[in-house]
Amino acid sequence: MAINVGNAVKNAANTAVGQVKAYVLPMAIGAVAIGLIVGAVPAAKKFLM
Repeated sequence: MAINVGNAVKNAANTAVGQVKAYVLPMAIGAVAIGLIVGAVPAAKKFLM
């Protein structure tokens, strides 16, 4: 019984980690990209002015 529970917990954890990676990594990359763009626009404006 304990082995089954352990496997169930492990499977649930692996699934949760997979879900988190699937959602968080693109969001994090997107946030970084947006941050770079937002930061670059004023710098570019200053540079061009």
